[in-house]
Amino acid sequence: MMYLPEEVLFAFFKKYGVSMGLFSNIFKTKKQNGNMTELINGFTPTFLSLCDVDNSDVFATAVQTNARHISKLRFEHYYIDNKGNRTIKKNSFLGYLLNLRPNKFMNAATFWEKAAYAYYTYNNLFIYIERDSFGYAKSLWVLDPHYIRFLKDVNGGYWLDISLNDSQFTVSFEDIIHIARNVNANEFLGTDNAAIYKVLQLIDTNYQGIEHAIKLSAFIKFIVTTTTNLSPGVLEKRAKEFTDQWLDAKKDGGVIFTGAGNTVTPVNNQPKYTNADEQKILDLKVNNYLGVNEKIINSLYSEDEWQSYYESTLEPFVIKIEKELTYKFFTDRQIGFGNEIAVIADKLQHATFGTRIKMITETREIGAMTVNEIRELLYMAAVPDGDVRQVSLNFVKSDKQDEYQLSKAKTKEVNDDNKG
Repeated sequence: MMYLPEEVLFAFFKKYGVSMGLFSNIFKTKKQNGNMTELINGFTPTFLSLCDVDNSDVFATAVQTNARHISKLRFEHYYIDNKGNRTIKKNSFLGYLLNLRPNKFMNAATFWEKAAYAYYTYNNLFIYIERDSFGYAKSLWVLDPHYIRFLKDVNGGYWLDISLNDSQFTVSFEDIIHIARNVNANEFLGTDNAAIYKVLQLIDTNYQGIEHAIKLSAFIKFIVTTTTNLSPGVLEKRAKEFTDQWLDAKKDGGVIFTGAGNTVTPVNNQPKYTNADEQKILDLKVNNYLGVNEKIINSLYSEDEWQSYYESTLEPFVIKIEKELTYKFFTDRQIGFGNEIAVIADKLQHATFGTRIKMITETREIGAMTVNEIRELLYMAAVPDGDVRQVSLNFVKSDKQDEYQLSKAKTKEVNDDNKG
């Protein structure tokens, strides 16, 4: 009996559309035995958090802004139908999984917000695909990158040791959706946030200086000097008496009278810390690192500013997740038949009403949008018969132009003859 290496069988199964679940079941003993012989040196994630990015309000606000917009993404399962048209697969379970309920604990909006948080915070997003016995995806789980180890088996296959729902187990890299941000020479991972750590430290130091200044200014207000030598206990007692008598908020008059032997000196604490302009520069560096700005954070952007933000910050995530989902959900054969996952990002959601009207006016004659798509742009509800396109009769296919014009000329001649 001829022996074929597992990697050869795996490639064969994937190429001809055989379920990955079947492959996993065939080699189930290997998976359970944990035949991992080599830890991939240099690829174990080390997600350090110098001054912990989670504790930086500037960093967290920028990340949350990106995550909030990504949570609104909508996914579609496309395929090539019998007529060769690229169309949306109705009632696809993958659509349900991506748009409604990725797992039993989380709705889709929360799931993608959590995914975006991992992507922009750790520069690495790991999603575990839980499959059924036939190899089809049934649940998706965002993994905590702090609890992931990369492993390699004797045949060169890659595996991940993961922690999920209080369980620790090993899964094939084929069951992991991974996208990296800030990639470098590392084969798998995006880099950590060391490039922005120094700025975060300066911001943190500045906040600590402000806090210290507030505490110091509230702690010591006056120094009372006396010419009499007093014991430490008496000094403490006199200080308390001075505070109770003269610094009580209920005291009126604002005048302090002391004996000839005492001198009262007010303390004016003015510690140095970053001024407003310098703080703004530091905040700007963090925002630039994460691809946001004040207008995006405060929702004060124009159409052009939103478009620029989408293309520079959100779209790279969108493109990566589309390609990774397509590759991990479908076999090579299915991909060959046009199956793919695509993100439907409504780039017009921030357009003004005037822009929407202009677009409808300029595209309605060529049937670029259905009636319901037009109604959606006008903030109107869909109608039952609205998924149709209406086109102008003044247009004809370019290769039919001569035929159309000759037919029109003949019709005119017939009409002229009938009039004669």
